[in-house]
Amino acid sequence: MKVIHPIILFSLFTSTAYSQSNVNNKPPTEKGKLTISQLWENRVKPFIGKDYFKLTNADSIFKNAGMEMPEGVCLINLWFANCRPCITEFPDLVKLSEKYAGKNFRIVSLTFENDSTIDTFRKKYNLPFMPRHISREACYELNLKNGFPTNIILNTSGIIAYISMGGSSNPETSSLIFEEELVPVIDSILSHL
Repeated sequence: MKVIHPIILFSLFTSTAYSQSNVNNKPPTEKGKLTISQLWENRVKPFIGKDYFKLTNADSIFKNAGMEMPEGVCLINLWFANCRPCITEFPDLVKLSEKYAGKNFRIVSLTFENDSTIDTFRKKYNLPFMPRHISREACYELNLKNGFPTNIILNTSGIIAYISMGGSSNPETSSLIFEEELVPVIDSILSHL
């Protein structure tokens, strides 16, 4: 009987703690998942308009990776090899790079993958930018603890103008997201320079 008491107490404690974990948040939808608008409110909106370099340790992370601080309008793309939506975005990232070539725009592509994996993907997708290796912890810090892929657009002052987290493994959907969401933000920032 002495063994049962700790198990019962543990069960009561964990179920009570779990049931109170969402007290101050909006109620979750079916099966405990958040809606897109709830994700936006909770995970993205608080960062829009904030200085990316004050929110993260980006300057130190970039320096440790042998990178210079990005200048101009910057798209920070965080990915990894086993993330299908991450890889599906590569052709769209290439298109962005070509579209804004010669303009005050730069793609900074970061991953926790090793250099050999990075090189394989760079060659396979003919990436005109060089993805860089950083630690897994640094990836999570730079993507503001969001999922993958994460794309963050910074204006020339390092202020966050746009964040996307997650993506689609469908190439058409991925392209649509880039054309309807990322391109207008980049165009708007560049038009005000």
